[in-house]
Amino acid sequence: MMQIRRTRQLAALLPQLLLLATLSGCASVPPEQRVASDPWEPMNRTIYGFNTVVDNVTLKPLAKGYDAVLPSPVRTGIRNFFSNLLTPIRFVNCVLQGKGNAAAEEVARFVTNTTLGVLGFWDPALDLYEIQINNEDLGQTLGAYGIGSGFYLVWPVLGPSTLRDTVGFFGDLTVNPINYLEPTSLSVGVGLYRRFNDLSLRIGDYEAIIQ
Repeated sequence: MMQIRRTRQLAALLPQLLLLATLSGCASVPPEQRVASDPWEPMNRTIYGFNTVVDNVTLKPLAKGYDAVLPSPVRTGIRNFFSNLLTPIRFVNCVLQGKGNAAAEEVARFVTNTTLGVLGFWDPALDLYEIQINNEDLGQTLGAYGIGSGFYLVWPVLGPSTLRDTVGFFGDLTVNPINYLEPTSLSVGVGLYRRFNDLSLRIGDYEAIIQ
């Protein structure tokens, strides 16, 4: 039963990964600004170019239409909601890194934002109590245990990464509450929407990087 469940979760991720291929351009980092070793540089440059084209052809037009429907404060609230929902990822990695205070802060943030912040759409934990978010993930946890970043990768699906962060990305999916929504179509739809909303708030980041 567990094996069937895991297979369904992996299958549910595929559409999200395909959408990220379309939306990853704004998160691409020019090859000149990489810091990890890059033994696959020709391939990475090709994928980077593909992501750049896709960014101009699909992401920007979609984002402009989305911006016209939902103003920035609304989209920020939606981002806050999902950030609150993904507290387990940060909490687990804080614990794995031995950061007890940070783990406690994540619990405090979740309780405060879920209640006072109306399910996390507002961030009173930060605005009222100055409790900072702890953006820990499995890639950082692996690094804390002395595992090197490995070589640089540009995924046509996931965008720029390193070998360690790629492993961490898939590991974090196991504690991502969105992946446990039923039916599978709901999990896929919510995951796609979260990523698109986040990217719509960072549409200018790519231009800032390459300037």
